[in-house]
This record gives sequence, C-alpha cells and structure tokens, in this order.
Amino acid sequence: MRITCFMNRYRKRIFYTNIKVLKGQKEEKVKKRIIMLAAAVAATAGLSAFAAGEVKAAGGQKLFVEVETVGEMMGAIDDGVTVVLAPGMYDLTEWLEEDADLEKWEEGTDEKGIYAGDAYEGPELHIVGYRDLTIVSRDSDDPAEVVCVPGHANVLNFEYCSNIHLDGLSLGHYPEAGECIGSVLFVGSSDHITVSDCELYGCGVYALVSDYSDHITFTGCDVHSCSDGIVSASASEDLLFIDTDFHDCTGFTNFNLDGSSCSIIGCSMENLSGTLADTDDLNLSGNTFEKCFEEYPGSDQIDVPDPEKPAEPEKSAEPEKPSEPEKPGDMKPEKPADNKTDRKDASEFIPLYWANDYYYPEGEENQIEQGYYSTSADLYFVPEDEYPELSETLKQLNWENSMTASMLLDGLKKSIDENYEPEEDEWRSFSYDLSRFLNRADKKVLSFTEYNDLTGFDEGQISEARGINLDPETGENIDLLDVVSSADDFLAAVENEIEENDFYVDEWKEEALPLTEDFLDQDEVTGDIAGLSFTIDYQGITLIFNGSLTGFDDGPCTIFVAYDEYPEVFNEEYTDVPDNYIAQLATGNDIENLYWYDFDADGEVEPVSVTLTPMDDSDDNYIVSARWDEEVFELEETEYCYEADAYLVHFDDKDYMYVVAGYEDAYRDLNVYEINSEAWVYVDSVTGTPGFMMQYPYEKSDEIPGYIPVDPESFKIMYWTDCLGTNQLMGDYTVSEDGMPKLIGDGYEFIPEDYWDIKAVKDIEAESTKKDPAEWDYESDTLKKGTAVIPYRYYEDDGILILEAEDGTYYRLDIDVEDYEWSIDGESPDDLFDGLIYAG
Repeated sequence: MRITCFMNRYRKRIFYTNIKVLKGQKEEKVKKRIIMLAAAVAATAGLSAFAAGEVKAAGGQKLFVEVETVGEMMGAIDDGVTVVLAPGMYDLTEWLEEDADLEKWEEGTDEKGIYAGDAYEGPELHIVGYRDLTIVSRDSDDPAEVVCVPGHANVLNFEYCSNIHLDGLSLGHYPEAGECIGSVLFVGSSDHITVSDCELYGCGVYALVSDYSDHITFTGCDVHSCSDGIVSASASEDLLFIDTDFHDCTGFTNFNLDGSSCSIIGCSMENLSGTLADTDDLNLSGNTFEKCFEEYPGSDQIDVPDPEKPAEPEKSAEPEKPSEPEKPGDMKPEKPADNKTDRKDASEFIPLYWANDYYYPEGEENQIEQGYYSTSADLYFVPEDEYPELSETLKQLNWENSMTASMLLDGLKKSIDENYEPEEDEWRSFSYDLSRFLNRADKKVLSFTEYNDLTGFDEGQISEARGINLDPETGENIDLLDVVSSADDFLAAVENEIEENDFYVDEWKEEALPLTEDFLDQDEVTGDIAGLSFTIDYQGITLIFNGSLTGFDDGPCTIFVAYDEYPEVFNEEYTDVPDNYIAQLATGNDIENLYWYDFDADGEVEPVSVTLTPMDDSDDNYIVSARWDEEVFELEETEYCYEADAYLVHFDDKDYMYVVAGYEDAYRDLNVYEINSEAWVYVDSVTGTPGFMMQYPYEKSDEIPGYIPVDPESFKIMYWTDCLGTNQLMGDYTVSEDGMPKLIGDGYEFIPEDYWDIKAVKDIEAESTKKDPAEWDYESDTLKKGTAVIPYRYYEDDGILILEAEDGTYYRLDIDVEDYEWSIDGESPDDLFDGLIYAG
C-alpha cells in the first residue's frame, strides 16, 4: 500500500508538537526524526531576500513596513504587521531618551501599547499586548542590530503578547555587555514567541528570561557572552531550542528552570561553565558538548516529556474584517424563469471558505535555470459572527501556515544554490506546499487533513500528513477519547482492523497496535505524537501513521475504524451525521491518498482514492486514476489534464464522485460518476470552466476568497465567461436525481473585483432601477456614453444581463449568445464598451 506521506515541516506546528519515545519503537527512529525536522527548519529559516508584498497577515492582507530608524520601527508595530529592518544599528536607549514620547510602564500593565520603563541607569522598552507581529532583518548577511545601553535594562520586553516572531536580528547591550539584572529578551505572560537566525550577546544575566509564558522557540540562533547563564524561566512550558549555538557563557546554571519545561534539539554547546540545568525537565536530543560544565547529564538522552495539551493562545486581534459580499435577495424577476426547488435547510453544515497564500520570487535574477521555486499554504475561514471561537482558532492556524510559507521561500533558494545541478532537458520545481482537504464540516465536527509536501531535492519528496479536528462551537481540539466510548474498546477495534485488512502493510502491523496504545495513553488525545494523528469524517475515524513511525518513505499508513462496523465503540454524538454530505479527497501527482467508505451498503467499508497518473511518460499531461475496493482504473474523461480535485457526494442514499479536471487555458470539466455496488458508472460532464471549489476574489470579502462545498443540497459552482471581458460567474446548485448538478435560484452572480474600467462608448438603450434589482422594478432608460459599469448578474436561459453602475444604478440589457459570440441588440460588446479585458 502506498498512501500519502507528507512531513509536518510547517514551522510553528513542528515546534508545538511534543515528541516522546513510543513503546515498541526504536529510540533511534525518533532521534532520526527529531534531527531531520531540525535540519529541515534550519535549512529554510533565512530571509536574506525579503521581498516587498510577499508576507501576509492572518486575514490575507499584505501588511508589512520597511523601516530604517527606531522611530519608524516603533511606528510600524501593530497587530498582524511584519516590520522589516534595513541594515544598521537601532539604538533603543537613544530614541527613548531623545525622541520618544511614551506612557510610563508600570508593573502589571496589560493594555496594548509601547511603553518606557525605568531600568535604573536609564529607560527600557516594553512592547505590550500585540498579536501576530514579526520583526525581521531585511538582509541576513548584514543583520540589523537592536541594542540598548543601560546594563540593568532588557533589550526587548514582550508582555501579554502572542505570535511574535523575531528573525535575522542581532540583539544585545551596547557599547558594553549588561550587568546585574539586564538580559537580552524578556517574555512575560505571553505565548508562541519564535526567535530564528538571531544573535543574542552581551546580555548581562541571561539571553532569555521567561515568566509565565509558553511555547517559546529558538531556531538557528547564536547565543553567547551571557554572564549568569542562558535561560531563566519561571512557570513556562514548552521552551524549545533547535539548531542553536550556545558558547562562551559564564554562570552557575545555564538553564534555570523553575516550574518550567524545556527541550534542546540538535544544538551545540561550547565553553559553558557551571552546570547545564537545575531540574529534570530539560530534555536533550542530538546535541554536541565541548569544554562544557563541571557535570552534565550527557548527550545521549533523547526522551521528551509526555505530550500535554498546548495552552490555547490568546485570541489574536485582527484587522477589521471586511463585510461579506453584498448579495441581492431572492430575486423574483418578471422575465427570468424561477428555477428554485424545495430543499432542506442547510443549517446543520458549517459555511467554510478557502484561500491560498502563494509565494514566489520576483524578477528573473531569482529564477534558476530550467526550473523555479515557490511556497504556498491553504487557509480556511468560517463566518466570524456565527463561529467566533472557531474563527479565532483558524486564524491562528492560518497565520502560522502563512508565516511558514513566506519564511521557507528564501530557504528554498539557499538549498537550491547548494543542491541544484542543471541537467540537459530536465526542468525541476523546488517547492513547499501545505494543502488542506476537508473530511467533515457539520455543527459537531470540523475535520480536515493538512498535507505538507517539500519537493525538488535529490533525496526526493519529503512529506507527511496531519489531522486537525475542531469543535465548531468552542474552536478547541476534539479529544479522541470523547469520540470513542473507551480507549480499550477503540484499541480492540484497531487490532481487529489490523488483523483483517489486507491493505495494511505487513512490515509495520506489529508496531501499529503498541503505537496506537501509547497514543491513547495521553491525558488528552488531540494532536500528533511523533507522527501519529487522526481525523473524524462522516463514516469513521482514520489513524494516520507517518513515515517517521512506519519507516516507509512512500507515505503514511492509515487505519480506518468505521462507525457502522463498531457501533459500540463510538459515542452517538459524533456518529449522528447528516443524511447527505460532501467530503473532499486529496489528489496528487502519482500519490495515492486512501479513504474508506461503505459504497455498496453491505456494512463493510471499501478503500477509495483518486490520483493523477502521468500519460505517455509525460510530466505535463495526466489522467485521473481511481481505486475502488481492489480495482484500479483510469477515468477516460480526464485524459491530458494537469490537475484535478475530487469530492465524494453522498445524496439520497447514493454515492457520487465529482472530479474536476483542469486543462490548459483555465479550461475545466466537472465529471460525475455514480458509485454503486458493482462499479463506478460515468454519468455525464459539465464542460467549459466549472469549478467546485473556486476562487472568490471579491473586494468586499477579502477574508473569504474561496468557497468549499459541504452540502449536496445547496452548493455553488463557478464558471469563467467572456461576457464583457473575462469574468467569473457563480450559480447556486443542488444534486439532481441522476447525480448531476442542477441550477437553482435566479441566474448567475458575477464575481468581479470592484473595478470600474468598463465604460460605455455610446448611448445604449436599456432599462434601469436604483432600487433593489431583485424587485425587478425597472423603467426604460439609456445607459449613457462614458458610464462606468461592472457586470452584476446573468440569466442564461432568459438572455438577460444586469450591469451595476458606479452611482448605484442597475441596468438591464437583452443579450444573445450564438457560437460563443455575445451580442447586445445585435452589436458586439466590444463595439459598445471600452476597457474589456479577455484572458489569454
């Protein structure tokens, strides 16, 4: 069996994942994985070519500011902003003493703002209450130096903050190292602080002081010249140091951990005096020691504490969310036909939306011969007013994924420079992609799988999968032990599946059960543990064992436990699923992602997958191959496609597969197959440019740029049209009796960006209204020459086109289409309007 293997390299999630040695698993395997993760992060942490406009905040906005002075730096700090520092020295003390006009900081201040505190010999800076803030050096070869003068002052203080990232900076005291109580970085009552590729020096007492703060991560840093040690932490959990050099520090205890836990992975320690730590809560893996300590516990310890549920980050303050697209009400036109049909209320499903952050180098000088490099990350959104807690959780995940994708871009470039060897007639793509595929989205469960994929290197594809399961009401992770009646019952079901199912790989069957047993031994079974996670769908639970556990580089192995086959194992709260639903299948180039469903209603589930298979030894043309039960076959209707999306549609006790195949020039087909007890039966295709999960670039809804179908009784399909230039049309659909999508509602809505470049070049006879266009209260009028408009709605069957003018007037025109040629009263739109833009 070959199932998708995607390494969970996306950066911050690696850091939050606690790793422990599982029973029945060799310690060397865990150690290998830890070092691999550390190496992958270290190789991609740099940002030497930070390009304007590439990094986005959680909502997708391009929010970063390049600065050259301390004053500009302080003025740029805000939620969701990336502050890019030009090379040079940023003397915080000089600015505080001469230019700053800040409120005085008092102990316990938690109101968001920048404050000036008293540090005995002079002032110190306090940054309080900010979220999703990045401060990065523009040039890693000439890092920006952030310094302070008073020896008693901490260089940077972050308090009541969340999701702070410092990258490529040099931090320390100037001109002399601090004394007494001054440290480099103080973190208080904060969470999720990341410091990457930074130098921390001359810091008096410690490089880091952490007080009641969780999830602080250092990667690829250089820490030296501390007088009392490296870290002092009180009541702080999940401190993590990866690939960091500690050297030339003095003091009694280097890691002073008071009620705190810390892990050190793949780091080097040289010329450190005193002792390593004062507690057993320091965990080591793959470190090197030279001329260190009077005594230390040794470098062969690789255990990491049993995972505990990470503290939920404080809610991130987001830029004001644009309103959702203003859509007209239910139109009841006089002329267009009413296609509405009776259908059930879809309130049992979660409205789910999608976007993709895509990063690539700008300028030919950044490209490589016969190839390119890029990163991308899928993002999910729900309506904030309906699901405030869930919305915050998704924004948190989105921010982490976006930051990872942006930071990895320059790391890919560095790796390419070291690894790429051009070969004749070979074109290569170096990329990192985080893709999400939806398993379930109803009022009880939001479950999706994140697939991480790093490609283009000599060692081949590095990939892994991870399941995320959230409670829609609270936004919190769902505990597997809440879904099952008992851990023992679930473990017995897993054991039975392992024994009976021939699809599972024999070499790891012996390991699967003890791995699952340890997974269930956690107090809270909500996240992955050394590569094991789970998903919840409409038919059962899937356990995902990644390559770090199985040892199979081709992909993770999965174990599926169906609700219907083991009804005594599950709590009804989760098995009571909607009668009809849509689930998404992961697709990829020659990669199989196995799912399980009871298609023939015999009480037993069968494996199903959809994958792209190269045609004729070509890297450009594919055909979709499908697996159902023990049969693998090609879907002939998808020949010569270059991408595909697949959706399982369960409707009226029937199962359909909707496969959207993409071709050149944005052409697509939506192919429908019925899956019965004997085979996949081709039903029909919707041709042209239909999209089942489509882009939604509506300016009024920047945070909801895409739509994901979840309810077969009410979903949307998007088409491209060449009416008044190339635009997007979106219609409301339901599944018909034969399984094909059927248009409901009133015509198609145009989904343009709010541009007003289309202008009438002559007077055009029309009808108009300034009222709600749904009321169809139109009067005879003339669309005047020079009037700017955008297309608003199109009624294909009735030949009616509605335009919206910039002043709020709606114009109704009669439009004809013959042999793909559009005409208005016998004239081509190109002769009536200026500013029409056509794709291609």
